[in-house]
Amino acid sequence: MLKLNNIKKKFNVNSIAKTTLYEDLSVEIEDGEFVTIIGSNGSGKSTLLNLVTGQVTPDSGEISFNEEDLLKVSDFKRFKKISRVYQDPMSGTAPSLTVLENLSLVSR
Repeated sequence: MLKLNNIKKKFNVNSIAKTTLYEDLSVEIEDGEFVTIIGSNGSGKSTLLNLVTGQVTPDSGEISFNEEDLLKVSDFKRFKKISRVYQDPMSGTAPSLTVLENLSLVSR
């Protein structure tokens, strides 16, 4: 189970452009559950994925996968459990492969 508990995330904290993206966000996704995240540009879809993959750190809250705290594990250990394919071919994908083929590379 992927669990996000009481996630808070703000950007530009010390500026006039301060933005609170998440305030006490809590989500539980069960094993085998299929979830679609829909929202307009700037609504926080990518930030949510970046929080789970560790590319963005929450200001507070907990993120766990199968009861293991993802905020306390190394990138190497986290990436063994979570795969991601970027939309930009220059960001870690093999452009000649399909999405499925790119994901299968991670599982090896």
